[in-house]
Amino acid sequence: MASTGCDKLPLKRSKEAPRYDPSSRDAVAEYFEELERLLAREGVTSEEEKKKAALLYVPIDVAKTWKVLQTFTNKGPTDTYEKFRDEVLGFYVGSDSSHVWSRAQLNKLVNDTREKGIHTLEEYSEFYREGRWKGWSRSK
Repeated sequence: MASTGCDKLPLKRSKEAPRYDPSSRDAVAEYFEELERLLAREGVTSEEEKKKAALLYVPIDVAKTWKVLQTFTNKGPTDTYEKFRDEVLGFYVGSDSSHVWSRAQLNKLVNDTREKGIHTLEEYSEFYREGRWKGWSRSK
């Protein structure tokens, strides 16, 4: 019987492992596409195992953040890997135009990062995600 879990997936740093790049939503979406091809090839079919597999190839701090999402922790029949993936993608730059910043939130965001600065797209993407996690964005 074929394994339905993550035990046969390649190790994190092997050349067969999906590559995680947090620089843009498209890059993260590509990570999930690579992961899904790997899961299909290895016969991983369990929704819970697919979610766990998504954490295998990302940095530890990212995995810890993704683990607290309701779509990851809930185990019901409607809590699918696809819902988890879509929720994760919602936290990356360019993924959702329905969120806007209030002036006060934007001022706080700017003031909090003034000393550190943002010098690359990756730093901007990371900062944007941090803002989304902390609830600095709101729906229109």
